[in-house]
Amino acid sequence: MDKEEPRHPYVGANPISKLFFCWLAPLFKIGYKRPLDFEDMYPLRNNDKTEYLVEHLARFLIIILNCLKADS
Repeated sequence: MDKEEPRHPYVGANPISKLFFCWLAPLFKIGYKRPLDFEDMYPLRNNDKTEYLVEHLARFLIIILNCLKADS
């Protein structure tokens, strides 16, 4: 049986919780009691991973470069 990866708390948080970062309260509680370890961190959401961010940055830079070429 595969172990299911825990869901990032931001995904299920309501708008008020997102606005005031209440979804981080459990992590703050752990950090108050002891120094945080890597295992205490939440798993990254797919759109926070490097591969996703680099791909979007590259697309954006291509658009900007094409606009600059068109202007000159």
